[in-house]
Amino acid sequence: SLSAAQARAFARRTLSEARRVREAVTLDVGPLELLRFEAGDGVRFDGRPYRVASIEDAERPTLSLAPVSEPAVVIPYEPSGGTTVSRALLTGFWLLDLPPFGADERNGRPVLAATAVPFSGVDIYAGTSASTLTLRGRVDQAAGVGMTLQSLPAGQVAKWNRPACLDIYLENATLQTRSEADVLSGENFICVRGAGGEWEIIQFLRAQMIAPRQWRLGGLLRGQWGTQAQPIDEGVSVIVLPEVVRADVSDAEHGLPRLWRAGLSGFGAQAEGAIDIETVWTGIGLRPRAPVHGRIRREAEGLHFRWIRCARYGGDSLDYEPPLEDGYEAYRLRFYQGTDLRREVEVTQSAFIYGSDAIAADYPVGFDGLSRVEIAQKDPTSRVGLALEMSLSA
Repeated sequence: SLSAAQARAFARRTLSEARRVREAVTLDVGPLELLRFEAGDGVRFDGRPYRVASIEDAERPTLSLAPVSEPAVVIPYEPSGGTTVSRALLTGFWLLDLPPFGADERNGRPVLAATAVPFSGVDIYAGTSASTLTLRGRVDQAAGVGMTLQSLPAGQVAKWNRPACLDIYLENATLQTRSEADVLSGENFICVRGAGGEWEIIQFLRAQMIAPRQWRLGGLLRGQWGTQAQPIDEGVSVIVLPEVVRADVSDAEHGLPRLWRAGLSGFGAQAEGAIDIETVWTGIGLRPRAPVHGRIRREAEGLHFRWIRCARYGGDSLDYEPPLEDGYEAYRLRFYQGTDLRREVEVTQSAFIYGSDAIAADYPVGFDGLSRVEIAQKDPTSRVGLALEMSLSA
């Protein structure tokens, strides 16, 4: 049984939860504005604090806001072992479509991240609807979450930019400076939402605390592990993963809408205070990586292009060729003048000769600074990966 004080604390908390349901708000937002928000983000509306409970990315995008309740109430109840029992509050849930990396480099399923106060584990469920939810993973460690305090232009992929810095605000995580060898072994990385909505993995050498919960990261490696080094805006989401938890999804669910629900561990799919996200797993992390080390050599018959295939896994050794996925090799080459597509070809080897007659037909006045080629690898399902871009005028 509860004491009078414990009963009053429980009643206050229950009434607070009831008010949250009654005072929930749904807002219509524009498609571009929608990209600024993630489930679990804190916002202020009409002078009151709210949390983004769910996001509906449909023809008419909407945000569902839940009022922020009072902090978790700690009831000084000591059953037998003398431990204090507190009621946790789930504060954030993210589903990140990231390429395979780390120990399980063949697994490209979505990565799960969550936060709660206090944190004791979060269970993640998914299904076609609330009535078909099944357990898809458990997050045992809270993610570090924050935002960028500055913008960054698009950068070069997988190339050290030692002078470059990125200032971020970060909660629930502590960063540190590491050696180059440690970074190249997979340490010191953050996930940042780019201007296009995709997550970019950025590694860093140096971490300097410049203010409480504010960090300056230096010595950057952009676009790691198959992500894009796209422009980054000020104020976009930053996530630090203490562990990489991949969701249990089947290949058949690729491209299909699903309801995802995060709830405190031990309470099932109907956990109080759960966070819902309706989204489609697009499989961004499964697309082929961009070819590397592109070369153009002028010969009598035209331009001779060569490049090296970049494997999604098993391609780090210098002693042998990167492995072929499913024994399949194909590339798409697109030749542009500015944004005007002049020619598209497909080849089944990492070389191509652009004949003099074809060049004369496509570029009758010759090449200039806007003449370029994009080379992208294709997979057995005809999905086209990221492109290697080279200038034709060099």
